[in-house]
Amino acid sequence: MNSRAASWPHVRGVIVESELRNTIDDQVAHVAYEYSVQGCLHRSTQVSYSGMLNATSERACRVDRYPVGLGVDVFYDPAAPARAVLECSASGAWRVPLLIGLALLVTAAALGHLS
Repeated sequence: MNSRAASWPHVRGVIVESELRNTIDDQVAHVAYEYSVQGCLHRSTQVSYSGMLNATSERACRVDRYPVGLGVDVFYDPAAPARAVLECSASGAWRVPLLIGLALLVTAAALGHLS
């Protein structure tokens, strides 16, 4: 979805909420922003489609990166302007588990051939 969002048009928006919120057993980064498309005001909390932030430091960095009042580029779906993101570039975070999985697969295959 991030790659598709990279081709979406963008407008200026503003961060209206940015904080770490406590849940029952964790903290989540909550960032909300508002933007207008053709005179219609929209509000979203979708920062990107690249997945969840795992480490507490990643969540804190996201909140720090988007302080309340900051002007931002908002990339919106022209077919559904209420669908939007702030970050449309693909994250490389998915590569780490993929590489670990591949390494385990190669190791298991090698061990299978040695027995």
